[in-house]
Amino acid sequence: MGKRSSVEHRCGFVACLGRTNVGKSTLINRILGEKLGIVSHKPQTTRRLVRGILNPEGAQVILVDTPGLPAESSPVNKSLEKEARRGVERSDVVLAVTDPVARKRKQEEEKMLSIVKQSGRPALLAMNKSDLSDSAATEAFLGPYRELGVFRAVLAVSALKGNNVERLLRAVVECLPEGPPLYPRDILSDQPERDFFAENLREKIFHSVHQEMPYASAVMVDEVKEDEKTGLYRVTATIYVERESQKGILIGHGGKVLKKIGSAARRDMERLTGAKVFLSLWVKVRKNWTRDPRSLREFGFD
Repeated sequence: MGKRSSVEHRCGFVACLGRTNVGKSTLINRILGEKLGIVSHKPQTTRRLVRGILNPEGAQVILVDTPGLPAESSPVNKSLEKEARRGVERSDVVLAVTDPVARKRKQEEEKMLSIVKQSGRPALLAMNKSDLSDSAATEAFLGPYRELGVFRAVLAVSALKGNNVERLLRAVVECLPEGPPLYPRDILSDQPERDFFAENLREKIFHSVHQEMPYASAVMVDEVKEDEKTGLYRVTATIYVERESQKGILIGHGGKVLKKIGSAARRDMERLTGAKVFLSLWVKVRKNWTRDPRSLREFGFD
């Protein structure tokens, strides 16, 4: 048995940092035991800082899912990197996430390590997707990270299988500062419902269309109304794309694709709210919005 900590309660923000498609959102969902961040095999799914709240014994962990660090430079990618850095700056602990293919993504990996070093925060490293690597390869991979002397703990985990996730959570808690809870213990997140609705719709777009379409799409939730008598939620949202041809792809023949997106999103919204949801979706063209500073600000890429 290890020595029991004399700290009565720990609390703090933990920024989950890493390159695109490394599984940060999946790992956070696994830690929370709930689906909070959107999950897709395509990179750059998370565009906003999403906070999830967990209350293990003697602690409150506020997990911040930051956008994936991209390699290419573009107005959208620069905004995503800025948002990720902001998440680290506002956190107490950094949880850096990598995976066995990191050596093939050297530029993004070095960027992640640089942000960790510059932050000065207590940091841990989790090698996700450990289920895809044998123990010898895993140890050979983790060795150089341990030698950096930057991380208080270096662990191999599997967000998909749950391997070592409990151990990772205990290591995170040990890094948190002493303090009382910042949020009530019965809430999962402090994010507004409409932000979750927008992110959920973006996830369904990623699952339903391919190639450049998800990256040329932005979602704005225009209205959320709850009927006090029936408890029914009425949600109206607009999906913006850059070209008329993209609008046609997103709607699909006879509206088939848009209906698929809407039905899948509505089911998740009902799970989140515990109520029936009536979802109205519109698709509009905003030409070249990914290169327009005004549109980027409007869609949350400040």
